[in-house]
Amino acid sequence: MLGAVIGDIVGSIYEWNNHRSKDFPLFGAGADYTDDSVLTLAVADALLHGLPPQKALYLWATRHPKRGYGGAFASWLDTWELAPYKSWGNGAAMRVSPAALLANSLDEALDFATRVTAVTHDHPEGLKGAKSTAHAIFLARFGASADEIRRTIAETYGYDMDRTVDAIRPHYSFNESCQGTVPEALICALEATSFEDAIRNAVSIGGDSDTVAAIAGPVAEARFGIPDEIAQVAMERIPDDMRETLLKLYAHSEYAHPVPGARPAIPVAQLRRRYEALLPIEELPGERTFRIRLGSGWESFLYYGPSAAQWIRQQLAERGPGSRDTMLADCPELVALVREAWPE
Repeated sequence: MLGAVIGDIVGSIYEWNNHRSKDFPLFGAGADYTDDSVLTLAVADALLHGLPPQKALYLWATRHPKRGYGGAFASWLDTWELAPYKSWGNGAAMRVSPAALLANSLDEALDFATRVTAVTHDHPEGLKGAKSTAHAIFLARFGASADEIRRTIAETYGYDMDRTVDAIRPHYSFNESCQGTVPEALICALEATSFEDAIRNAVSIGGDSDTVAAIAGPVAEARFGIPDEIAQVAMERIPDDMRETLLKLYAHSEYAHPVPGARPAIPVAQLRRRYEALLPIEELPGERTFRIRLGSGWESFLYYGPSAAQWIRQQLAERGPGSRDTMLADCPELVALVREAWPE
């Protein structure tokens, strides 16, 4: 989820230089995506396209080398078998958020989390860290309160969730284990008053800052949403393959788009039914118009819809509502749907 990517980028410059305060530039000089973001998108790719998770992790990591991969994971990449290595590291939790976003039930979220985690982190603590993170995100996604999430995570996984951020901060130290990272990260998200506050909480306690924030980020995203300006900055700081995979990931969720301001005004399930009822959308003979982009499928429709709506409004304003433009008049249902989905 984008919340994980934002947490990773923001926390990247504080991993080895902890900043135990909430007062810092959100995207400081040198902030960049790390292995946390790369492997989160690898998990998304695996779940979206039915790839073996170990294959997706390997392909994404080798395509994005030198991003701060942990020693055990880096060694795993050099093996022929790509077999699980009993890890309890916090990498299990930092990358698992797509499992909670794509799932239609809690059981499915936990099954997805287990499936994408067990290929490397098959130690019970590694699996617990991934499942508890996915569990918290899923609950937040469907409106559970912070208190309810705290109680559920404590009862289900045995984590100490009764602490506060202020109580954690003075004594917390660098820890790469799930058991020493996940509960602290979840507390940072659940105590927060906004998405940004959660990220600042996560950085402020120190430790493995980018990973703590990458775990807290998607929980906070599910609770509060992400402000447009923060989402846009993050989307601009990642490479094309990561951006494209995020767009595909959100197209398969109720959110439709990682940037809230680009989301349609019509509920996603309803919009998709109405859009697919218009298919096939054919291009005009010898022309290359907005049809070719909007008619290429659901993901393409969501991606190009906002810009197509703006273009249609401009055309109507310039030519007047009574004018007849073949490109618009020949597909009035599509034009009407785009304008309704992305109004001014």
